[in-house]
Amino acid sequence: QAGVLRALTDAGLSFAHADGTSGGIITLAMWLSGRSPAEMCERWRTLRVKDFVSLMPLDEYTRPLKLSALGDADGIVQRVFPHLGIDVDAVRANREREGTFNVCDFGRKTNEAVPHTAVDRDLLVAGISLPIFMPPVPKDGRLYLDSVWIQDANVMEAVRRGADELWIAWCIGNTAEYGSGFFEQYVNMIELSANGALFAQLEQVRELNARILAGEHVPGHSRPIAVHLIKPARPLPLDPDFYAGHVTAASLIDQGYSDACRYLRVADAGGLPLTPEITQMTEHAPDLTFRETMSGPLAQGTNDPETGAHDGRSTPFTMHCTISIDDMEEFIRDASHAARLVAHVQYAPLGDDLPVQDGSFNLFRSTDDPGTKIMSYGLRFQAHGQDYYLEGTKTLHDDPGPDLWRDTTRLYCQLHEGADARGRVVGAGILVLGMRELLRLVTSMRSSREGVEGLKMVTRFGQLFLGALWDLYAPRARSEAEGEVTHGHER
Repeated sequence: QAGVLRALTDAGLSFAHADGTSGGIITLAMWLSGRSPAEMCERWRTLRVKDFVSLMPLDEYTRPLKLSALGDADGIVQRVFPHLGIDVDAVRANREREGTFNVCDFGRKTNEAVPHTAVDRDLLVAGISLPIFMPPVPKDGRLYLDSVWIQDANVMEAVRRGADELWIAWCIGNTAEYGSGFFEQYVNMIELSANGALFAQLEQVRELNARILAGEHVPGHSRPIAVHLIKPARPLPLDPDFYAGHVTAASLIDQGYSDACRYLRVADAGGLPLTPEITQMTEHAPDLTFRETMSGPLAQGTNDPETGAHDGRSTPFTMHCTISIDDMEEFIRDASHAARLVAHVQYAPLGDDLPVQDGSFNLFRSTDDPGTKIMSYGLRFQAHGQDYYLEGTKTLHDDPGPDLWRDTTRLYCQLHEGADARGRVVGAGILVLGMRELLRLVTSMRSSREGVEGLKMVTRFGQLFLGALWDLYAPRARSEAEGEVTHGHER
């Protein structure tokens, strides 16, 4: 959501009112604490995810059948909220922005939209306290908890306040695939309740719009209400993947920014059709996902990467990418079948934190030498109101010669002014994949396929991407990753 909010803000949108439910409460609290979207993204990137986890008193676990929850809110209150810059006093005192926080009154089985001027720490915690995982919060003789089982977006609260243009950052999955296992089906239940409640509210909006268009006077509204909804193309990874480090906050932020930019390019002023298809996600989980960080000298005023690498030693360019290959067979077979790339880049002459609006990763085979592979990266971003496009290539030869390391770990780049490679070249350089980054890349590889099939998918791409280096460094990467986990437990 932080990435989505940053993209909308970068596009010039501003908001008079915001509403948060469940995890959206954290985003709303940061916004009302006065944090800019860029600062919100940076705070999420640097958050220690395991700070969310805090155990109940040990004697609670001796009575598992009467356990009130798997954990408590101590970690969130003592570490997560402060790191994210959530300041309850600042939230309550904010008069430039307006917001409502949704909590469930368990006794009445109703949702309460609490104005930001009346919220406190207990209500913030209650709003993200999911049954089983965190206990309800007692307050004023009542029990409060997460409202996601009632609704995950309070559309009608915004409508009641007179909003005629709604922007929804939607994170709940909606596919036709029914999950297997306890946790997957728990998530399915949330999907049912959250999507169902949203659709019911959208039907209310549709009926209001019909009345407005028919000339009826609807208090607070003189024109139809436009609803915009930004969603991922596929369901987001679940919390266990986030806690285990299989997906990072940086990747999710980059994806949110890219998803929002993709929607903004095609958005209609009238909004989306108010049907259940509004939240549907049609893409299946990718065959393979991995993260890659490359950095190296890049100089402006040249179109030659070698020259740029020499002249740009004081101006390094760094890109932090997450690449998702939806169909491995198609990706390998068809050069036009691009993998999706989301990223953010750093380049001092343009900015220290530049989110990528659109990115791609392709594999080509040389027509002159079938044993030569060309990997192409494309990153479109904006700085100071100007579009830029970084075009990078790696050329890999299928031989174990002395140039293998250099070929695999060097990206020869040109920086174009404009939205694609047709723009004039304004800089060039060479980005490098260091040893530490190479090992992290290997350990970040994940396949959505299960068991042996998933391992085969990772190995196949690893050999394709790294050639003979895969057999040398994959065991080392796995060994170091296991060592980090062990060390973390010992601490």
